[in-house]
Amino acid sequence: MKVLIELDSNDIKIGAVNDVLDLARYSKNLDVKFYLAGPSGDELSEAAKSCGMSLIPFFSRQVSKRHFLSYSLNVFKWVFIIKRIRPDIVHLNYVSWGPSLGLAAYLCGVPVVARAGGCYNSRNLTHRWVTRYFANCIQQGDNLLKSVVADKVSVVGDLVNLERFKSIGKPLDPYPPKVDGFIRFLFVGQLVERKGIDFLVKAFSKLPENSDLLLVGGDWSNPGYPQKIKEMIKNCGLTERIHCLNHREDAIAIMNECDVFVLPSLSEARPRSIIEAMLMGKCVLATEVGGVPTLIDDGETGLLVKAKDSDALGESMERLIVDDGLRFNLSVNAKKIAKRTFDPVKTAGNYYKVYADVIK
Repeated sequence: MKVLIELDSNDIKIGAVNDVLDLARYSKNLDVKFYLAGPSGDELSEAAKSCGMSLIPFFSRQVSKRHFLSYSLNVFKWVFIIKRIRPDIVHLNYVSWGPSLGLAAYLCGVPVVARAGGCYNSRNLTHRWVTRYFANCIQQGDNLLKSVVADKVSVVGDLVNLERFKSIGKPLDPYPPKVDGFIRFLFVGQLVERKGIDFLVKAFSKLPENSDLLLVGGDWSNPGYPQKIKEMIKNCGLTERIHCLNHREDAIAIMNECDVFVLPSLSEARPRSIIEAMLMGKCVLATEVGGVPTLIDDGETGLLVKAKDSDALGESMERLIVDDGLRFNLSVNAKKIAKRTFDPVKTAGNYYKVYADVIK
């Protein structure tokens, strides 16, 4: 079976990009050949090749009256590529407005599938071409499940690279050392408002001084939201206890040395970061948004609070600081459930079954 997948980003820090890499990684025994198209980059290219993917140095354009000629030429180029590699299925890892690859596949009679996300819009041509949507949980496909394409949504499960946990090691680069007797909280993610970092900083400002917080991800020199957070930290007098670190390749090693992983998001599907924290046996504190409650059983495998409620978030953080036994029990339970639940080989098999069904 040949599958042509197109990404809309080359940022390997994004969960959707890692899902594609892990899909290829854990499909090696299923006789599937993956071709990866979309915006390229050295990091993504190297990662894709290590997963056995072949690279197609081309990417789609979205339908546009203003750029109709260039869009049409792009469609013809995709038709040529499709005729050359002869994929059995085209997988769009996004649902944008009429990507040219989707139209080319439709014209060539090649079935199209896509990652679930966003809302159904009858004006979006992509929804006319897509035969099946993949969701890692019901919450990710929620909007589509409430639309006329509900019968096209398949919940296939989570993908995660288990190889990362076999030799975690120590952080490769220097970072603020953990102080004896301090409880260390860790956030890892994109520096965007959806992640609720401002509510986290506000909650942390009320905690006892025997705690610190690492905020890891993105580029803290960027304007906008990162600068807003840094200003909040400065105004709260927390520059000695809240540390802002750019994206780290060794983030999983840093996570291994923290006491509590905290994710204060305003919206999520089923965050890969929570899955990784659970697999490492870390205590998790998160907001009850999207598919997070399907990962965390409040009080059993972690703690959940309402989004945008910095008071409730701060109270839970303080509870975890003072109650060592609670942190320990939540950590042990999280790892036990995670090892039993997350099986990327099974998830890759679920993708394969849908591919095969669509092809038939």
